[in-house]
Amino acid sequence: MTDVLFLTDELRFGGAETYYCLISNQLSKQGIQFHLMHQKGAMSKQLHPDHQITHLTKSHVRNLQLIRGVIQDEQITIVHANSLRMLLYCLVVQRSIRRKLVVLYTKHNITLLEKYAPRIYTYVLNHHVFTTIALSLSEQERLLHQGISASKLAVVYNGVDLEQFSVKQKRVNASTYRIGMLARLSKEKNPLFFLEVMEAFKEDDSFHFYMGEMVQSVHELKMKLWLAVWKIT
Repeated sequence: MTDVLFLTDELRFGGAETYYCLISNQLSKQGIQFHLMHQKGAMSKQLHPDHQITHLTKSHVRNLQLIRGVIQDEQITIVHANSLRMLLYCLVVQRSIRRKLVVLYTKHNITLLEKYAPRIYTYVLNHHVFTTIALSLSEQERLLHQGISASKLAVVYNGVDLEQFSVKQKRVNASTYRIGMLARLSKEKNPLFFLEVMEAFKEDDSFHFYMGEMVQSVHELKMKLWLAVWKIT
C-alpha cells in the first residue's frame, strides 16, 4: 500500500482550492491510500465525507507538528503541495524526519519568494521538488526561462470546468460578442488588465463585457474600479 498526502491552505473559494477539491474527489486507485490536510473553509463541504482528513490551523508550529505526525504515523512516501507555503512545510518536515519524500508541487500564482528571491526559488524547485506542475503551457515556458529543469516540469491544464460551464457554438456571423471574466477580486488575478481591454472597446457596440465576482465583493469592485457604466454579474 502506497500512502499519498495532499496539502493545501484554507479551503476558501478560489481556483487553487477548486483544483484541490476536484483532484481529491477523483482520486481512486487500488493499492494507494490518500490523506488530505487543509485548513477548514467555505469549500470544505465539497470534499467527499469518506476522505481521511486532518485539519490544519493558523499556527505554523502546530501545522508542522500535524504534518510530521501524519507523515510518520501513516508512513507517507509521496506528498503533493498545492501552494508554496505547503511545499516549505513539507521540506522542513522532510529534513526533521531525515527521510526522503517524493514531493510534487502545483504552482498556481507568482509568490513573494519567486518575485524577490528568484534564485532561491529556482534552487528549491530544481533540488528539492520531484515535479513542479504548471497549469498552462505559457507558465511552463516561463519556468523554463527562469531556469527550472525541463525534467522537473509537467503541465496539467486547469481551464474551465466543462461539467459546470457548457460550451455553446458561436455563430461566425454574429454581430455581438460577449466577453467575460470570472475571478476572485485580487491583485494576482489582474482585473485592471481586463478593464483596460474593456475601455479600449468601449465605443464598439459589437463587444459586450461582463465581470463575475463573489457577491460580497461586487460593491467594492464598482467603487474601486470605476465600473458604474459596465454590467456586473
